[in-house]
Amino acid sequence: MSFINILLIKDGEPINMQAKNDMMFAELAFKYFQKYNINQNKEKQKFIYDSIELIPDTYKTLDELNIYNGSRIEVIDGNDI
Repeated sequence: MSFINILLIKDGEPINMQAKNDMMFAELAFKYFQKYNINQNKEKQKFIYDSIELIPDTYKTLDELNIYNGSRIEVIDGNDI
């Protein structure tokens, strides 16, 4: 299975993340938290895709969520809401 590129948009800035279609969204979120040294227990992040909030510990695959190569996911600091 090949990699896909997903754009996470945080404060208007694109963050390119590579993933596989069969990766769970929870794995992608964890990869994002690790890459940017975010403590997900202290810094609540909201992920919005196709007008739907994705919970960081969602155990559906990217394919099941219809997230594909080039998809854009908005990342919002939950503490600002």
